Order: sequence, then structure tokens, then C-alpha cells
Amino acid sequence: MALCYNKNMKIQRTPDLDAFFRRCRKNLTSDRKNTFLGRRVTEANHDALRRQMKAAGFPEFSGPETAWPSLWISTKDFLKRPYPQTIRWEGLSTGAFRLDHLKLTAGELFNAQAIVMDPQRELNESMVLRALDEAYEAPFLWQGEEAWMMDVPSEALTIDPLAQKAQGHVLAIGLGIGYYPFMALRNPNVTDVTVIEKAPEVIALFESALHPQFPRAKDLKIIEGDAFDVFTPEGLAPYDTVFVDIWRSAEDGYPLIERLLTQYNPPLEKLDLWIEDSCFEFMPSLIFLYCEALAYHRPATHRDPFYARQLRKIAAYFDHDPAVISTVEDLKFRMYDRAILRAIAATPVD
Repeated sequence: MALCYNKNMKIQRTPDLDAFFRRCRKNLTSDRKNTFLGRRVTEANHDALRRQMKAAGFPEFSGPETAWPSLWISTKDFLKRPYPQTIRWEGLSTGAFRLDHLKLTAGELFNAQAIVMDPQRELNESMVLRALDEAYEAPFLWQGEEAWMMDVPSEALTIDPLAQKAQGHVLAIGLGIGYYPFMALRNPNVTDVTVIEKAPEVIALFESALHPQFPRAKDLKIIEGDAFDVFTPEGLAPYDTVFVDIWRSAEDGYPLIERLLTQYNPPLEKLDLWIEDSCFEFMPSLIFLYCEALAYHRPATHRDPFYARQLRKIAAYFDHDPAVISTVEDLKFRMYDRAILRAIAATPVD
């Protein structure tokens, strides 16, 4: 159990702050949104389901009903994307890799993107739930007995926006099936892409079966190396955009991000981290618990060793913040600002 106090930053309670703490507490203990994952969607229940999601607090359904997004993803449109139209996976069953297919069912809600941080910044985080309108067989690549990579909507929807915002000389750390480099090379603002990949067998597979199918208008260089060796001021200096994808999910994502940022925390606009909001989802809640404890003059504690350690990092970071927080907006900023979240992850503690 961690006991965290603050030597510097103070919180001056006001009626507005007390009400904010109560709203956050209510959101923190609600799990209504999770019950929609896996629900069946039909043409008959589609609109009623969206109204239920509005009532459960999904922010994307908070506006007028005419502006609500559809829950459907067009399978045909998804399969018309540039990557599946250009790249064929035949020949990937070599050595340690085995190509298989997984049937993705239609009409079942799945988490299509990274976790969406609450736009009101009151711990009402949510998923973007969507359903395919038609089932299809997704190519699925195994490395030995471990599921390694597949081309599915959630991969595209979490990577495409980052590839579209890339610019200049791009460094991608983690190769996979080359989806990010492929999409980044299509971006007119990207000059070239360099990829750092640790596993020689992944590089060999890519170079033999996938790279020959890539357009050759821009340079793509693959280098065998370790993420932690290159993640230094000198290693990242030649690049305008750095994209990191060396984790499989949010569960193993944050520990790796923490290691990277503790080693070096690049400028915010230079670094993109795959499913970053999912990896950092817990952090606004811990900052809230820390600030709530500070406001009510009690130590911030947590029984879980991982979260207890993160509370120590939060306390160490805010020990250098001389502010007296008296407004809800100031507190929300400290809970959700991306630069602050990364700086907390980069803060070393024993």
C-alpha cells in the first residue's frame, strides 16, 4: 500500500470542486458501458440500441440524434482499403509463421478503436463500439503457437489516423505486417520511412513476402535493432515523426511505454504511441484519487502494487508543481493533459 503526500501543490476546495469530485466518483464506479460489448445489432434494434448507449453515457451519442454515428462498419468498404487491395498474404506460412483465417461475425459489437478519453474530462471513458454488416474471413498470422497479427478493422482504425498525421522522415519502431509503414508511405507529407524491428525472423518474412508488394515511390528501410537502443535523443534526432508499436494490447502496452519514456521523453508532437489512450486509461483515475486525497487532507493509497507505484510517480511529479488548484478546469487539465500523463510515466521512482 502506497502512502502519498504532497510537499508543494495544494488544492483549495470550493463547492464546484466538491461537486466535481462527486461526479467523478459516480463515473468511476459505473460499469454500464461495458455491458454493451458483444451485444447483437440488427436493423430492427439499431436505433434503440444507440438510445440505450446514450443513456449509459457514451459521449458520441450525447448530441442530437440526427448527428449520431451508425453502429455499422461496411465490410465491403473495409476490404476496399489500400492495404488489402495491394497486399496478398499468400506465402506467409514459412518457418515459424503459419497463415490461417478467422471468421469475423456480423452484427456483434466490438471495440473498434482505442479507449476514448472523456471529452468532459470527468472519468467517463468509453469504447467506440461497432459491428460488421457482413461476416468475412480475416487473414490471421501465427508465430508458433502465439497469435501474432491480423488485418482487422480495429488495427486499421487505430493506426490510420497516426499514419495520416505523420510527416517528414518517419521512424516506426515495430514492423508487424508493415501496415503502418504502408499507410505512412501513402501520406504525401512523408518523405521516407525507417523501421526498427528486433526479431530477424519477422524481418525475413516481411522482406521475402510483403516488401516486394509495396509501392516503390518512396524509400522504406528495415533495420534490425532494439527499441530501447534507439530510443534516445541521439537515436530519434534524425526523424520528424516517431511511431511505436511493440505491444500487443493495453495490458502490456503501458509497462513498455513507461520504460521508453523513463529513458527519454521526446517532444509531444514528435512521438505517436499505438493505442496510447487505452494504455493510459487508468492514469486520469489515479490522478483524480490522488487529488481527491490531497483536497480532503488524507494520504493517497492503493493496495495493488502496480497502481501504488503509479501513485508514487504521480506524487513525485506534482511535488514539483507549485500551483494552488481552485478551479475544476485546472484539475481537469492535470488529469487529462497528454504531456502531463507522459511526464508522469517518465518520472523515476524507487
